[in-house]
Amino acid sequence: EMRKKEKRRGHRREQEHAMPNYEINYLHHDGTLACKFEAQCEDDNQAKVLAHAMKDHGHKGMEVWNGTSLVYQRPEVVR
Repeated sequence: EMRKKEKRRGHRREQEHAMPNYEINYLHHDGTLACKFEAQCEDDNQAKVLAHAMKDHGHKGMEVWNGTSLVYQRPEVVR
């Protein structure tokens, strides 16, 4: 019975603290995809900081996506 309570409590805690999934893309100089990874971050700002921290010097640009929303892009593209 103790195990069931622990599992339920853990599951509830997991739902309460669910973080959005972010996709971080790094781009070559020609704009093609160099690499990407997914991360769980508490908010857009944490995802941006992580993207910069993980950036390799060989990558020209980066994109941070929250689902289907582009939340950050470097260099910025003026449209």
